[in-house]
Amino acid sequence: MPKNPLSVILKANKLTGPNYGDWLQNLKIVLDFEKMTYVLTKSLSDIIPDYATLDMQKTVNRRLEDDLQTRYLMLASMSRELQKSHEHMKHSSEIHMHLEELNSVQMRYERYNTSKELFRARIIEGSSLRKLDVVMDNDLYIDLILQSLPGLFDKFVINFNMSKLDMTINELVNMLITAKSTMKKDKTMLIASTSKAHMGKMGKKKKKKKSQH
Repeated sequence: MPKNPLSVILKANKLTGPNYGDWLQNLKIVLDFEKMTYVLTKSLSDIIPDYATLDMQKTVNRRLEDDLQTRYLMLASMSRELQKSHEHMKHSSEIHMHLEELNSVQMRYERYNTSKELFRARIIEGSSLRKLDVVMDNDLYIDLILQSLPGLFDKFVINFNMSKLDMTINELVNMLITAKSTMKKDKTMLIASTSKAHMGKMGKKKKKKKSQH
């Protein structure tokens, strides 16, 4: 493939993580120029069936070549840290899918933190969300619920954000009820275990005193 004159866009704006949206847009511009954008979402196979005609073989080989060129282009336009995380991936679609997942988690955290600051500002200033021109959709309501939880649920909140769970408010409430029930059981077991250990120590002390007498 001749050198793409637009590839300088990617060299000048390498993917570092937070700039994923801009980087992907630049990547698509470069790939559109070569008519190779399809490889980002198309799963390709290296195996050419025995019954394949010559034209079919040429098509498969061309697609594999496009995929390989795109993979090189993607890796070359990443930071070294991201290269290490993706260089073992064979196809550009695999790299693209993984980057989408990483970006989704990052966006979830950013939105969560933004809404957190927003809710704090609302409380401090005593203003309503309506006055701040904020539309409360399902995601914002869920963020509000998560941010109102006590520290006991910190691990739950982290796991929730990392898992990219998409659910209704009722489903979240049910999850919280289950989580709280599990926490209570764990706490009860811990108390029982501690109490049993304590009683065991007390029993040993009593036996020791009796033997001394």
